[in-house]
Amino acid sequence: MDGARGRPLICLPDSDLPAVHGGQSWIMDPRYLKEMSRQAEERARKNQHDYAQHFDELWTGYAIKPISKDKWYDQVFEADKQIRQQYGFGKYGMPTSFTEGDPFDRIAYARWAWGRLTESFVNGYEAARKINSELKIIGPTHGSTATSGDIEA
Repeated sequence: MDGARGRPLICLPDSDLPAVHGGQSWIMDPRYLKEMSRQAEERARKNQHDYAQHFDELWTGYAIKPISKDKWYDQVFEADKQIRQQYGFGKYGMPTSFTEGDPFDRIAYARWAWGRLTESFVNGYEAARKINSELKIIGPTHGSTATSGDIEA
């Protein structure tokens, strides 16, 4: 993740995202997931290395942490709708906070978050490989606290 000096780690190139976790933004904001994929493509375009990294070890620190209901904004409300429709059987959605919430809300949210992260990995991978088909994508491993997955798959 390429946060500019003096700006939050999780931000867009031209603006900050709402602070929801002690001054940090929500990594699952769809605008930021798109930005992560764009950054993978940019690193491939610059060809500074023989790989383009994605992020690692952010699952337990950022992705799995839901946002307290009092800090929800448009993208979070939309995520709640998606979670309920696609993963929560029309009933379970975004947990109301990191410490509160129904276990089934947590399960639905985790499945949604895992899916969105995987989608971001795939988008970044495909964009980078279009630029350089030999480029290797380094992503989360089984030893990290992020979602593990075979990027090549």
